[in-house]
Amino acid sequence: MIRKAFKVLFILFWMVSIFFFSMDTGVASTKKSDRVIDKIVVFLTGGELSKEELTYYRDLYVFPIRKSAHLFLYFMLGVSVLLFLKEYGSIQKKGILISICFVFIYACSDEIHQLFVPDRSGEIADVLLDTLGGYLGIMILYYYYQWRIHYEQKKAIS
Repeated sequence: MIRKAFKVLFILFWMVSIFFFSMDTGVASTKKSDRVIDKIVVFLTGGELSKEELTYYRDLYVFPIRKSAHLFLYFMLGVSVLLFLKEYGSIQKKGILISICFVFIYACSDEIHQLFVPDRSGEIADVLLDTLGGYLGIMILYYYYQWRIHYEQKKAIS
């Protein structure tokens, strides 16, 4: 019972986190992304960069880093939903489908929400990317459990 409640709370926490990221105006969201990119670039280059170099790298990496954040956030949402559904039985096609649908619906609601935030837009491409992130998390978890079942059966035979 406590495990189920914890998993529900984690899902809700993750959804609220995504919601709050989406509440940022376009300017605020860009500033957050820029700060993250600046830290990554400085770490990877191992030193101080000129303002021009930092701007160059920021412009170069802003798209992949922002899209990677989409993948990661929804990867974790997909995994957490499937882990919750696992509490009600083994992971089967029905649980996978429910998890993917949940991620897709939440991604749609997130993009609709962004339509009402200044300087933001709802993008179908982001819904697809978010759903892909959730799908990857769900499938990796599913195949991990399949491997584990196979490994345990093989181990029991030995």
